[in-house]
Amino acid sequence: MGAFYINFCLENIEYDGEFYSGKFSSPDVGGYCEVLYDRVTKKFVEIWDNSKLVEDILPIAIYWLDWKLEKMDIYVKRKVR
Repeated sequence: MGAFYINFCLENIEYDGEFYSGKFSSPDVGGYCEVLYDRVTKKFVEIWDNSKLVEDILPIAIYWLDWKLEKMDIYVKRKVR
């Protein structure tokens, strides 16, 4: 059925123009995993070291990460000018 997360954490995030990788955890539901996400196609390439079935972990709130990184990038561009 999938999960709905209120409290979650994305950590050890590495990213470039094409991919995110890192650890996702949600202590409220006891879910965690490591992910590789394609930023261009907006799909998960791989999910491993998961505490639950992948179907029970998805959807992961990648939209939040996109939003935060975009916000930081805008801030950095403004600060440098």
